[in-house]
Amino acid sequence: AQVILVRDACFCHSHILGKAMKRCLSVCALFVLLPAVWLYPYAEQIQTSLKAMYILATMPNEDITNFFQAYEVLEKMGTDGKFGVKSEAEAKAMHDYYKVLNQICAAGVVLEIMALPPTIDQTKTIQENQYLWMDRVIKYLNVKPGERVLDTGSGRGKPASYLLEKTGAGVIQVNIDETQLEFGKEWAKAKGIDDRMEFHLQDFNLPFSYIKDESLGGQYCFQACAFISNKTKHLKEMYRVVKPGGYVVQLEWLTKDFGEKPDNSPTGRYGNFVFENATHHELVRKMGVLFGGAFPSGVLEWEAAFKEAGFELVLSHDPGEVPSFKMFDDANKIYEPLADAIIWLGDKGILPKRLGDLFIRLRTYYDAAAVAYQTDLASLTWEFVARKPLK
Repeated sequence: AQVILVRDACFCHSHILGKAMKRCLSVCALFVLLPAVWLYPYAEQIQTSLKAMYILATMPNEDITNFFQAYEVLEKMGTDGKFGVKSEAEAKAMHDYYKVLNQICAAGVVLEIMALPPTIDQTKTIQENQYLWMDRVIKYLNVKPGERVLDTGSGRGKPASYLLEKTGAGVIQVNIDETQLEFGKEWAKAKGIDDRMEFHLQDFNLPFSYIKDESLGGQYCFQACAFISNKTKHLKEMYRVVKPGGYVVQLEWLTKDFGEKPDNSPTGRYGNFVFENATHHELVRKMGVLFGGAFPSGVLEWEAAFKEAGFELVLSHDPGEVPSFKMFDDANKIYEPLADAIIWLGDKGILPKRLGDLFIRLRTYYDAAAVAYQTDLASLTWEFVARKPLK
């Protein structure tokens, strides 16, 4: 009888314990699943950020050294009164700079595309406005399935993939940095569209000899063509490869050297930059260093280059509702905590200290850029839409 009582007591105890364990496991599962459900829509962004952080943390010292040395070149660009990338040394500096910068931007996710869009809709995020601008590109290009489009300065390939999925047109991606092209290839393959993508490692100051005459439905550039030193020469090359009636759409970082454009919206109406003004020049030079761009040409030079190349210039304006620097300021507020955390971890020896140094260097000249923008010396989001005439 005693044995039976002990057996029953043990059974009862184990039964109660089992029910308690089940409840405990259920609660634990709930604590795990609720965040998982909440984070699921951001799984892609989290994966991108973690991968970029790992790459940065394990990046060879040579790449980090080259990144800082690239700043020495950036600091001098524009001081000779010339625009764009003008030598092999400058082209190498841009390559070394963006090889690291694309991972820094991906770590913070918000600017992974590495282009600040115009503020098409003030209620939307930076990423949403990036794709709203791509929708404008798609509307103007009006390409059909089977046609091909050139993306000059394609970054990590996400805008190109977006255009392909929306239109069915193939995209030729051109970039100066092989690591970005490699990511673009992986991204396209994961989406099952790599058979309609073409990738070329190239400084786009050089001719596009692999593209046949009048074989493209159109071309676009998302804030990468400031690196072109001879605008007319480049646009004549675009004129050669684009079909009659095809469009070229560019969003550029440049100086507002036009005085006033009365027909433009407030964001693009006034331009106060005077090249001979030393203060103007220095503010824009520092702005270029902050944004990792060559000293930019002016609106008037680009407009003249489009016309000299043979294009009909349809639009020359800033399409944003408000100046885009506000959006950049919002992005900076997102990156600041990330940068501060990485700097702290570097100081504690948990991450390489040079990783923190990257973020410190990236924030240099922010105040100068803000002044240049507020005084209408430069624009990051000037849009050109041009059409090649029909024969």
